[in-house]
Amino acid sequence: MKKIFFLLSLMSLFITSSVKAQQIKQEENRIITSGEATVWIEPDRARIFLGIETLQGTIDAAHKENAEKMRKVVAALKALKIKGMLIKAPSYNVSLVKEPTYEATKAGRLPKIIGYKVTQNFTVLLKNKDPLILSKNASYVIDTALRNGVNIIEKVVFFKEDDSQERRKALKLAVKDAISNAKTIAEAAEVSIKSYTLINSSTSTYYWQPPQIVQMSQAFTPQEAGRATTTLIAGKIPISCKVQLHCIVK
Repeated sequence: MKKIFFLLSLMSLFITSSVKAQQIKQEENRIITSGEATVWIEPDRARIFLGIETLQGTIDAAHKENAEKMRKVVAALKALKIKGMLIKAPSYNVSLVKEPTYEATKAGRLPKIIGYKVTQNFTVLLKNKDPLILSKNASYVIDTALRNGVNIIEKVVFFKEDDSQERRKALKLAVKDAISNAKTIAEAAEVSIKSYTLINSSTSTYYWQPPQIVQMSQAFTPQEAGRATTTLIAGKIPISCKVQLHCIVK
């Protein structure tokens, strides 16, 4: 019985050693490399995130003021007659306004309700294939909105509606970069590459753009130059792709 157990243990050790040797061999016969690429695109869309906040002593008064300002802003924006402009108002919030907690604590009571705040957020979507016109229209929207009751400007995002073609291009270039890197390593190691396997890829688009204060009035007609005081630049947007390749060498 002991002899059989010894033989089984010996066989198990031999099999385990063989598997480990095979794994080591496989590890030795591969190269893992990476590649990356960036493609720059021109935006054809702008989404502007705006809001109107009103504060009154009663809910009805706060709601009424907010609704009136919203109607005025929408009418003013439509009067710009920007082709393809879309306005959406997906968010409406009512909240209590209380006196400072430290005052109530000093008086030994709970904070009093002193008013109501109504906040309505909305977005304006602009479309144009010319970045200069897109920038100009976005500036008009912001200035018009501020003059007609908007008191919240969250952000402005420039983007391209369909960037699938550019994403595929970035992926293709990143794979080519990874293959070039693998060939360089293989050449230095004096081995040849038998096959490639894509093991990981990621693509990211950076829509945020830093503010660029540039004088653009000379590009507009005199009538247009007087309408906008805000200057936005719809700059190019980077699409970056990173990949990893598993290369079998011989």
